Amino acid sequence: MRGRRGLADERGVSEVIGAVLLFGILISLLVLVQVNAVPAQNQQVEFEHSQRVQQDMLSFDDAVVDAAMLNVPGSTQVELGARYPTRFFLLNPSPGTGTVESFAAGEVRIEGAKAPRFDNYWNGSAKTFDTRTIRYRPGYNEYQNAPVTVYEHGSLVNTFETGATIAADTGTFVQGRTITLVTVDGQFSKAAATATAVDTVPLSAPAQSVAITNSDPTGITITLPTTLPESHWDDAFADQMTAAGGSVEAVTVLPGPADSSYDSLRVRLEPGTYQAKVARVGIRGSFDRTRLGAHYLAPVGANRTESVFQSETVVLRAQVRDRFNNPVAGDVTYTAALGSFVLDDGTEVDEVTVSADADGAVAVRFTPDDSVTGTVVVDAQIGPDATGPNRERVRFRVPVLDEDVLGGADDSTSSINPVDPGTVQFESVSRDGSNVSVVFRNTGTETRTVEQLRLPFYVAGPNGKVATFAYVDGDPDARVDVNGDWVAPPDPVVIYGGNTQTISFDFDADKPKKGFFGIAIRYDEGSENYYVQIPN
Repeated sequence: MRGRRGLADERGVSEVIGAVLLFGILISLLVLVQVNAVPAQNQQVEFEHSQRVQQDMLSFDDAVVDAAMLNVPGSTQVELGARYPTRFFLLNPSPGTGTVESFAAGEVRIEGAKAPRFDNYWNGSAKTFDTRTIRYRPGYNEYQNAPVTVYEHGSLVNTFETGATIAADTGTFVQGRTITLVTVDGQFSKAAATATAVDTVPLSAPAQSVAITNSDPTGITITLPTTLPESHWDDAFADQMTAAGGSVEAVTVLPGPADSSYDSLRVRLEPGTYQAKVARVGIRGSFDRTRLGAHYLAPVGANRTESVFQSETVVLRAQVRDRFNNPVAGDVTYTAALGSFVLDDGTEVDEVTVSADADGAVAVRFTPDDSVTGTVVVDAQIGPDATGPNRERVRFRVPVLDEDVLGGADDSTSSINPVDPGTVQFESVSRDGSNVSVVFRNTGTETRTVEQLRLPFYVAGPNGKVATFAYVDGDPDARVDVNGDWVAPPDPVVIYGGNTQTISFDFDADKPKKGFFGIAIRYDEGSENYYVQIPN
């Protein structure tokens, strides 16, 4: 009996040992899973999160463009941190915390650019704006070589510790002959394991296009703050270089100022004309509104001057703009020594202040004094202070014509340079020596044919010679005398609907710059009169 009890005791001990061994094996397996499998799975979770957050940043990029170009505010959810799945009997690290933040402001600089129509502001002097870089930094536990995603000047780039860069969005701020600069403001930094909203607020938008050209023979230079290497910008501008048929001559990255966290990206454009668009977008945090508001006054229309006959009224238009070329609110004061301004109730005043509308536009009706002929000067300025900077002022030079100058019959009308839809309108003028070329545009859909024309008057410029006749399109058989009879053009002049046509006048006056003359044209249907200021 004793032997049997001993055998039973030994069997009980074996079962306990087996259970302990089995438990130990399970613990070992859990440890192996915890040490090896869990980190590998979490690394995969973090990698997938990295892909998602890059998509969030692409959506942020789109929101910046919408705010700048369309004046549409937005809000982008950025998933800052990676969250791990729940695992029974296993441990997860704390959720990874990502950070989205703005860098300190850096300087954007445009040098060697002018805009002849807006030379009170775009006059070749350097234009400076401040902007910020936006950055997302991950805080992963396992995915150690995850990229930092950087938003700069329309480019979204993944940067690695090795210095390598991979563009997530290959856009550049120069496309052909269009320059698009979106400056960013907003000081903020947000670190979290959850998603956060990054708001995009239009501060100066929608971006208006301004035609600029080089004031320096070497071309226009744009300098911007950058945290990215020159190799990235070489790749980004590869198809915009002059060697590839583009307009960019050189791209370099130079060391930035000692007190700056940026290097300097310098882009030199070949000489020529460009359409420049500049906007400002606020990102989440507090904004520097001292950079906003009225900055310069721009004339509206093809020319700064409009002509009137004695006692007639002309509308003088301007637009209040901020430093980014976009319209803003503001008050404009008009003054003139030889005329008066007509208010809505018919009252005439010597000086008037007008508030700009939502598009920054201001307009006044001006009537020169009855006894005036020649050029009358009207000054417009932002605010009441006549001592403000030149960029805040526009000077209109209004040629006043004697009504008796035109004479004649059906070509003597009180309306010159027609502007109504469907008419043939004067578009531009150029001069080469004594030859003056005038471009007309048919704003209608029906073809118009020039049957006859005449020159009702010619007024010489300063120290200039009065012309007595001109050859139409250089043909001696098509001579038109000043204040003479109607003359048919040497060849049919047809202006198709929506198209332009050029008629040239070769005057007997030598280099008739700064003068002006009138053109009366009989079309196959109706007639029109035009006033032409001869350029320098």
